[in-house]
Amino acid sequence: DEAGVDQALVIAHPPFCSNELVLEACSQNPDRLIPVANVPKTTENPADLFREYLDAGAKVLKIHAAADGEGVESARYRALLEVAQERKIPVILHTGCIQNRLFYKDPSFGKVEEFATWFEAYPEIQFVLAHMNFHEPEKAIAMGELHKNVLVDTSWQPPEMIGEAVRRLGADRVLFGSDWPF
Repeated sequence: DEAGVDQALVIAHPPFCSNELVLEACSQNPDRLIPVANVPKTTENPADLFREYLDAGAKVLKIHAAADGEGVESARYRALLEVAQERKIPVILHTGCIQNRLFYKDPSFGKVEEFATWFEAYPEIQFVLAHMNFHEPEKAIAMGELHKNVLVDTSWQPPEMIGEAVRRLGADRVLFGSDWPF
């Protein structure tokens, strides 16, 4: 309220923050808190579980390929994206190659150029490039120029890059993102 934020996305990140916890927390204030599902890599039927999360109130899907250690050819991701396209659900992608093996199984899977085939294969999905590709935001902005279904968020970016994104993509395709409560 103090910061003037009307609504906020709350993103699950199993095993640290479960989908069930996020869904429950957001149900307490559904007009302001929007639950984001993150289907665990160990799930046997990811599309079915994602549908369950959507039926329980999830509104967005998060894919964190670098943390999962899965590339864009993953059958699990394809199944999730099919559901997202079918249900017209936006998808947040962790982007940026952050060299931290403690949290990321394969940091290279976060490079924005890795996802280009998805932007073309799933034109009905709005993709949000979280962190604007971190150390290489100009690549995220360029990807947004090529694909109208690509938006960027401001997390971890300096004001100059945020301004550049607004100039090149338009303010309606640049979303405020904090990433954690920073």
